[in-house]
Amino acid sequence: MMTAMADSLGNPSEDTAGLGGHDVELGNTAALLDAAEVAVAVLGGDAVIRLANDSFARACGRPVGEIRGLRLTQWAIEDDATPLGAVVAEVADGATGPQTEQTVDARIVGADGRVRPLRLHLGLVPAGGGELLLCVAQNRSEDRRRERHERSARVADATAAETDPEIGIPNRRGLESALASASRRSNNNRSPHALIRCELTVDEPGSNERGAGETPGPDSIRACIDRIRQSLRPADTVALAEDAVLAVVAEDLHDEQDAAGVAYRLLSTVVEPVPGIGGEVAIRMAIG
Repeated sequence: MMTAMADSLGNPSEDTAGLGGHDVELGNTAALLDAAEVAVAVLGGDAVIRLANDSFARACGRPVGEIRGLRLTQWAIEDDATPLGAVVAEVADGATGPQTEQTVDARIVGADGRVRPLRLHLGLVPAGGGELLLCVAQNRSEDRRRERHERSARVADATAAETDPEIGIPNRRGLESALASASRRSNNNRSPHALIRCELTVDEPGSNERGAGETPGPDSIRACIDRIRQSLRPADTVALAEDAVLAVVAEDLHDEQDAAGVAYRLLSTVVEPVPGIGGEVAIRMAIG
């Protein structure tokens, strides 16, 4: 497959072609890159696109006929335009050495308004006068999607390792993470935090429920947790320290009286019986 770029830069019987007064030895190379659908363009030292193949135009999100003669930097988002132009100028001046390429990431806005993250590989092209650059573009959208997927998978694995699978709240490991975060925030904000331990036992069991003095079943514990969450602020954490023992990390407190106030609110959540597997269950909570 030969595109306009290969036809412009050379043909199988001629390895050199004129380009604005320059003799560029790119005929066979251009044909090979076109056939491989490699996104490639020839730039001037001012980042003006002299020639480009269809793959390069697609990477930029524009028809090939619209990009020739225009600066690549004009479609880069504001934060990337200046660094991109500086790298192009540096390569064109030979500051990196004639055999050394430069790689730069730039976010290019297509004609459809979508931002395309490109990795641009730049290197000097042998020329008879003036400097030209060969620019190979790699669309990093797929890389970004894969990175996001891998990051999400790592977060999901970490979350699973710190969550009790039956009750659905942070386990002992998650509690340690919550305490570490609370300690950092307390140090930064100069506000104390408290760790409140809540031991749950059955006071008056419902039918088919565990006996008095025993640990409540999962349904009753979840009902207690729902009430506890309603009494806390969004920044506070409820964790399962051990069987039927909840730990509350209360943050942004003013003093010990604030911590005591949180403890009283927690006690109030079990004043009335909670739903259990066999009906309502009276729960006793011991706080420390």
